[in-house]
Amino acid sequence: MARQARTVIPGQAMHVMVRGNNRETIFFTDEDRRMYLDWLREAAKQFACAVHAFALMPNHVHLLLTPQNEDSLSKTMQSLGRRYAQYFNQKQNRSGTIWEGRYRSSLIDPDYFLRCQRYIELNPVRAGFESSPQKAAQLLQLILRQARRAQVVECDCEPSAIANPSKLFSISFLGELTR
Repeated sequence: MARQARTVIPGQAMHVMVRGNNRETIFFTDEDRRMYLDWLREAAKQFACAVHAFALMPNHVHLLLTPQNEDSLSKTMQSLGRRYAQYFNQKQNRSGTIWEGRYRSSLIDPDYFLRCQRYIELNPVRAGFESSPQKAAQLLQLILRQARRAQVVECDCEPSAIANPSKLFSISFLGELTR
């Protein structure tokens, strides 16, 4: 049976989720997360996908993306998934798929955009990986500092906004697509 075509509207934000096979861990170290973010930045730039928010959980990923073309999302996720799977399999001395099927995606109504962004950014708290929004904000602030040093992301907010989880903010990848 053929796969159902995804609904992608260029310029319309999408919530994307991809999970490790059998819900197994796909990020063991900070290096794993950095590699994933590096490749996300490269694929998003190459295939014209703006990245607004992300949450790299131990066994899955949430992304808030806006594809600029009909095939931007699929090409971005295909490139990212293949590169990370190859890296992960070599590092873990294993073979085979690391992903639980295809990525899932949903169109986001513009009125729901900030709510979806907040959902993604606070996902570690809801999943029990962080004890409070403040802890999640502290972790996000640390990740952003490391990512800025590696020139992976920029944030359009002041550091004090990150420490205050009641404020909404946006993470964007460096490059032409974020301007």
